[in-house]
Amino acid sequence: AAALGALLLVPAHVLWRRGTYGEWLPNTYYAKHVAPWPDMGVRYLACFVLEYGYWLVLLLAAVWAVWAWRPAWRALLAGESVGRVAAASALVAHAGYYVLRVGGDHFEYRVLSQWVPLLALASAWLVFELGRSWWARLALVGALAWASLPLPWTHYQLTRGLLDRDRTVGLRVQVAPAVGLTLGPAAGWFDALQTQLIEHSVGLRHQEHRVFGEEQRRFFSMRRPVDPQDAGLPVMAWKTIGVPSWVLPNVAFIDLLGLNDYVVARNPVPPDANRQMAHDRFAPQGYADCFKPNAAVAAGTGLPFLHPREGVLTAEDVVRCERTWAEKQGVRAP
Repeated sequence: AAALGALLLVPAHVLWRRGTYGEWLPNTYYAKHVAPWPDMGVRYLACFVLEYGYWLVLLLAAVWAVWAWRPAWRALLAGESVGRVAAASALVAHAGYYVLRVGGDHFEYRVLSQWVPLLALASAWLVFELGRSWWARLALVGALAWASLPLPWTHYQLTRGLLDRDRTVGLRVQVAPAVGLTLGPAAGWFDALQTQLIEHSVGLRHQEHRVFGEEQRRFFSMRRPVDPQDAGLPVMAWKTIGVPSWVLPNVAFIDLLGLNDYVVARNPVPPDANRQMAHDRFAPQGYADCFKPNAAVAAGTGLPFLHPREGVLTAEDVVRCERTWAEKQGVRAP
C-alpha cells in the first residue's frame, strides 16, 4: 500500500489540471493531436524495431514462447505470473495506444525510450533461457549485436559531421549503400520508412535537433530578464520557445505552434492539410497582435530589448484576447 501510494500523485495532478485549466489532458495534447494516425504510428514503431534490431528479440521471444508455453501457462493459471503479465500488458497498452492514436512523436523515438532498458534485460534473459551452453549464448549475443548495431551506428557516422542548419532540416540519409548486404533487405526498408516519417515531421533525428538547439543558443546568447518599464506585461510571439523562454525568464511567450497557448492549440486544421507531427496547428492571423508583443532579441549580440508599445497590456487584456479569439475560432473559451 505504501509503494502504491506514490501512484496517487498521478490522479492528484490530473485533478489539479482539471481544476486549474478546465481540461483533463495537457495543452500539448490538443496542439499535437489532430486525428488518429495509425498508419504513421505503425511506420514509426516499425522503424524503431528495425533500427535497433528488436525484430530479433521478438523472434527469440516467439521461440521461447513455443518452447516453454506449457510451464508458462501453468504458472499463469496458478497465479504465479499475474504481476508480470499485468506489468507487461500496461507497457504494451500504453505504447500501442499512443503509437496508433497519435502516430508516433516528433522527436526520434522519445515515446518508446522506456522500452530500451527493458528490452535489454529481456534480451539478456532470453539468451540464458534459450542458450544451453556458453557457446550457444555467445552465438545469441553475437546475433543480437549483428541485428542491432549496424543501422544506428552507420546513421550516426553519416550524419555526425553535418553541423549547419541548411544540411540538417528534414535530415534524411540513405544507410543501405553503406551497410550493403550486412542486414539483407532491412536497411532498405529502414531507409524507406525514414523517408515516409520525416516527410511528415515524425521521428526527426537527434542530429537535426542538436544543430537547431545550438543555433537557438547562439541567437539567444544572453540570459537576463528584461525591464518591463511601464508597458505592462512583456510579450514575445515565437515558434519553438524552449531556449528563448529560458533566456528571457520574465517574458510571456506565445507559442505560435500552440504548445503553451489555449487558443492556438485548438485552432482548426484544414481538412486537406499535409499532416506534420506537432506542426499542424498555427496561430490565427492577427491573434498574436492582440497581445501587443514588444520583446525582442538583437541579432548578433543576443541582447534582449523591448519595442515601444501603445498603451499597457494588463492581465484583463490577456483574458479578453483569449476569449475573443476562442469565440472567433469556434472553440470553447478558456
